[in-house]
Amino acid sequence: MTRRHNPVTSLLSTAFTAADVSTLRHRVSAVALAAGLTGDDLHDFLIAVNELIINAVQHGGGHGELDLSHDSSTLTCHITDQGKPGSLPEITPAHPDATRGRGLWIADQLAQLHLRHGTDGFTASITVDLPTAPHPGRAGGHPHG
Repeated sequence: MTRRHNPVTSLLSTAFTAADVSTLRHRVSAVALAAGLTGDDLHDFLIAVNELIINAVQHGGGHGELDLSHDSSTLTCHITDQGKPGSLPEITPAHPDATRGRGLWIADQLAQLHLRHGTDGFTASITVDLPTAPHPGRAGGHPHG
């Protein structure tokens, strides 16, 4: 059986600054919901995206680019900023008394996080699985429907 490549569809692509955080979070929520993400999965995804947006504003030059896309089975958000080149940050929990430094760790706990440096800056990407639709012939998606 040959596996087909799932085409990727861009859902939202925008630049942002600190002033845009709240509005952007609401836009991402609406787009992710329309793509099929709901409930706790939607909530967790939005927390992870918010942490990455805040991280870009605080550590990546005060602004960034958000790209949200999906294929038939996943939803992916890329946050690119002008973070300093060098080694990628470690994704470890902050000290319990720390008031900052948890953003990447939280995002990694809630979604599949991938970090990279490139010519366009520092990119943090998170991916979550979209719920699968019931298969034809299966009532309610149960195997023996």
